[in-house]
Amino acid sequence: MNVLVILPYHQFYPLASGGMNRYFHIIHQLSIYTNLTVITQADTDQIELARLDYPNLNKVDFLCPNQIELTLLLKFIPRKIAFAIYSRYLTWSLFKSANEVLLKFYHPTIELLKKQQFDFIVFENLASLDLAKAIKSQNPNVRQVYDAHNFDTEIAEADYKTNRINRNVLNQVRLKEAEIYKYIDNLWTCSERDAELFQKVNKKKIKKIHVIPNGTEITPIEVKSKNNPTPVILFVGSLDYFPNEEGLKWFLQKIIQNIESDFIFKIVGSGKCSIELKELIASSKKCDLVGFVEDLELAYLEADLVVIPILSGSGTRLKALEAMKYKKAIVSTSKGIEGIDIIDEIIIEDVPIKIAKAIEKILNRIDLKDELGIKARKLAEKTYDWNIIGETIKQALL
Repeated sequence: MNVLVILPYHQFYPLASGGMNRYFHIIHQLSIYTNLTVITQADTDQIELARLDYPNLNKVDFLCPNQIELTLLLKFIPRKIAFAIYSRYLTWSLFKSANEVLLKFYHPTIELLKKQQFDFIVFENLASLDLAKAIKSQNPNVRQVYDAHNFDTEIAEADYKTNRINRNVLNQVRLKEAEIYKYIDNLWTCSERDAELFQKVNKKKIKKIHVIPNGTEITPIEVKSKNNPTPVILFVGSLDYFPNEEGLKWFLQKIIQNIESDFIFKIVGSGKCSIELKELIASSKKCDLVGFVEDLELAYLEADLVVIPILSGSGTRLKALEAMKYKKAIVSTSKGIEGIDIIDEIIIEDVPIKIAKAIEKILNRIDLKDELGIKARKLAEKTYDWNIIGETIKQALL
């Protein structure tokens, strides 16, 4: 089976975010089951580094377009104007703004499709949907897959309410996700909830939907029970991602002061804090803003428990899966473990005072902390190992 992946990111490896974790491991699993070609903006150094750690990627044909090819007529006008005109031409949309992903990937993809036949083309990222639409118009028989990391309309609506984006951007996101049934043959979502949201806005016209949950890489890890002199509560997540920022502010404003036990709250993640969040962190003597770390494993192993105070967003929470992998006791909101089939492996609370009490209970009971960690690890091994999810990906391509 020949599969082409359109990967419109500059970052491929090492893995520095939840989104990277998903698309990298999907590509790795596809490399096991298919003859895989990837068109990407990542540089060759990252690709070679990934191949050292994941030898199966040596079978993958990586293509790296490095510039936007314009028609001869457009080469003599300012590039910004040329990009906008060309984007409108390729999408047949009079008011289309320039789309760098469409412009940079269009010609390499079209030329590749002339030389080689693919059973599936997999698109990553909302911006790549313009490319999917353009390719479908020229190659109506090609089967196209969209790997939706989130239901982006929901995130865009939250961003619009907080003035992070304008109405025009919101409407563009809504329109893209409401029309994927026209050119996407198979939709992959992280959760059943996301699948339902996509079908609703597409009026149940999407041909096939497969839930491909996020996963974690299960490796042998010796995890000893932590008995820090001062217990460590850990939060991991990109600090410039709105759901993380929103959840952290809520935790600092509503919960942290109600935890009576002594502790240190370590905040680990890439991205720049907003001024408001940075001020909240600075106002608490119990907070330690670590920021980006090279080795997340060490951060997890040193923690007594992990909190996931997420209130919005969609998809599957990779931060929960990573904590489960490291046998960590977890206290989360319902939203924070969305897409993960939990029975009693994680403590789930949505009321601030109840979250505080749950954290306090774990900090004071080593047996409970260890019990939750063992249950979480077993669930990750059974259901959320990427090698198990790879079988689901294989079936989705049949």
